[in-house]
Amino acid sequence: MHPPYDDLSQWRARALRFVMVVGAASGLPAFVSVVYNSATQGTLSPLLWVYAAGYLWFAILLLAPGIPSPARATMFMAASYTIAIGSFFRVGLAGSGRLYLVFIPAIATILIGIPAGYVCLGISLALYGGFAFLAHVGLLAAWLTVLDNPLGLGFWIEAGIALAVFLVTLNTLLDLFTAKHMRTLVTSHRVARELEKANATLERRMQERGREMDLLNSVAAVVSGLSSLEEILKVSLEKTMDAFGLEAGGAYGLDEKSGSLVLLAHKGLSDAFIGQTSRLDLPAAQNGRPLNAELPLSWAVAEYPSGPLKQYIEAEGLKRIFGAPLVAKGKIVGGIVLNTRKDHSLTEEEESLLIAVGQQIGLAIENARLLELERAQHAEAHRRQEVAEGLRETLAVLNSDSPLQRTLSFIITQACRLMQCDASSLFQFESPGGYLVIQASHGLSPEYARSVRFKAGQGAAGHAVADRKPMAVPDADEEVRTMRAAPPGQAPPEDVDSLERMIRMTGYHAVLSVPLIVQNEGYGGITLYYRDRRPFSEEDVQLATTLGVQAAMAIENARLRERAGQSAAVEERNRLARELHDSVAQSLYSVTLYAEAAARRVAAGETAEVSEHLRELGTTARDALREMRLLIFELSPPALEKSSLADAIQARLDAVESRGGMSVQLQVEGTERLGQLCRQELYQVAQEALNNALKHSRAQSVKILLEYGEKETRLCIRDDGVGFRLDQAQKSGGLGLRSMRERVERLGGTLAVESPPSGGTALCVTAPAGGGAENPGGGC
Repeated sequence: MHPPYDDLSQWRARALRFVMVVGAASGLPAFVSVVYNSATQGTLSPLLWVYAAGYLWFAILLLAPGIPSPARATMFMAASYTIAIGSFFRVGLAGSGRLYLVFIPAIATILIGIPAGYVCLGISLALYGGFAFLAHVGLLAAWLTVLDNPLGLGFWIEAGIALAVFLVTLNTLLDLFTAKHMRTLVTSHRVARELEKANATLERRMQERGREMDLLNSVAAVVSGLSSLEEILKVSLEKTMDAFGLEAGGAYGLDEKSGSLVLLAHKGLSDAFIGQTSRLDLPAAQNGRPLNAELPLSWAVAEYPSGPLKQYIEAEGLKRIFGAPLVAKGKIVGGIVLNTRKDHSLTEEEESLLIAVGQQIGLAIENARLLELERAQHAEAHRRQEVAEGLRETLAVLNSDSPLQRTLSFIITQACRLMQCDASSLFQFESPGGYLVIQASHGLSPEYARSVRFKAGQGAAGHAVADRKPMAVPDADEEVRTMRAAPPGQAPPEDVDSLERMIRMTGYHAVLSVPLIVQNEGYGGITLYYRDRRPFSEEDVQLATTLGVQAAMAIENARLRERAGQSAAVEERNRLARELHDSVAQSLYSVTLYAEAAARRVAAGETAEVSEHLRELGTTARDALREMRLLIFELSPPALEKSSLADAIQARLDAVESRGGMSVQLQVEGTERLGQLCRQELYQVAQEALNNALKHSRAQSVKILLEYGEKETRLCIRDDGVGFRLDQAQKSGGLGLRSMRERVERLGGTLAVESPPSGGTALCVTAPAGGGAENPGGGC
């Protein structure tokens, strides 16, 4: 394929050189042979040298550089006609002159143009007519070297007519072809130029789109990994400024409450300008122009109305400002502002790019907002879970037998954790209607805790107690200033002093106090302290109130336990009194009777019966002593949660039976793996059996076998007492058999009692592993 040409002149220049190369190459042998033959035959003439000079001229035109194409083509035509004239003079009609006369107009039409072709056509016909005349008058014959050349006028006229017809036809055809070809060529060149322009435009647009996509992708890639609004705006602003080649700019977020723009990121601006434009009124920033999510704003500084903002801009040296809204879900959330200190404007493509960047940043801001919302929801759910768990832990402590002070300290510590405060305190009345003092605290210095002493109605805590409602102070410093500025009498000096002392001694600047109401009586309150100023939500107040209710429950439970303990003590004293009356007192009365009877027998001289009375007296005294030891032991029984079952039984044997003169033996096999309930129930069964042996069977020895197995635990107690009839004991409900059987059934075990008439009693308890239905997961 031929290379494309920029225009027709370039094509003609190349075509001219091609024709000249072909003509020179094809004509060289003919010229050389003619000159050579003429020289060898001695027929050289001046005309031959002229003929040869014309050919040399033709060659020089081909090789000479720097000649313009139109001049080269004209001289080529002149050289060609010179060669044609030489050919006619030398050989007449027999030579190649007629071919030159035919082809020169055609070549002129193609290489120079249609007018040049017609001019050459006229020249060719004129030359032919001139040589025909010379041949007719006889002047041409002297020059001819070919003797048989026709010289008659008729031959020349006949050949001339044919030449003319041929030339006119050829030139007309060339005219039509050239015009058609030229129109096609011009059209093709025009189309080519338009295509080149379109390609250049398309390439430029593709580059711009590529630049746009690169910018959008780079912004998206960077901001997608960011969650902070300030970081997103900072990175996006830097990327946008680099892409547009601008030296200054700022990114603003929209404050929906005030309707103003807040500067969140900036670059290339002075500190003074940043301080002056850190918050802009939205209408003033728009400069009276409507804000369009699809069209950026652009204006020169001169277009700004007079005012402080224009002065700031001029002092900064800015010439033009471009702004685009940041859009998320069709809603404007901020704006990006690009500034330049040069006379610069944006193209339509750059304006579209700026809008696209604004939408991309807006989408990133919305994603960051959604992510922050999701995190906040997760944090809130986690906090609610912590609150629920903390309240359950507090309830567990309330249901325990922990001392009141420990429970209150736990609640105060929980309050700090759940309310995320820096310190907390629980205060109570020192005496009814007296001063309020701190009973438990967390995070407060001991010095401050000891120094707090105030009346109800004084300070935030005092008002909470007096008014029986929460009292919040979000900003203690502002509260102090407000109270000091209040008219006399409206702000009690005690309240001001209380807040100032708290700020001075603790450094806390926000407090929340809730009252403690116990049985509809004001007991005190809880105060939460925060180092930083902060608002208190309704949820904060409700949670603090809930903690106050739990603290009140702890106080009430402590009171109830105290009352229950007092009632239990009274009941236990009554039981001991009954035991003393039923056993020990009667035994001592019997001792007195035996002693008096023995004295009367001695006075009467009946010494034989005195010994019997004294033996009865000793036996009764020993029984009374055993009863007393048993009662004393029951006043302080062993703590089963701290000792094993075997240790508890051994402690009972050592304290009561052994000291009462009985022979005792405890045999333990295996390792104890009992649960608390199982240990307690088995111990009560053992104690009831030992009581029966001590009180009723008059046993002198007791043997106990405690056997721990993999699947069950066995407890067997044998004595050598008088025994009893089992059927009568079961009917009467005595000897504690019913209570022992109920305890064993709660363990899912069995109770076997043997008491033969010959004497002695054997009691065996078998409890399976697991502890029974009422003790799931136990360890018997």
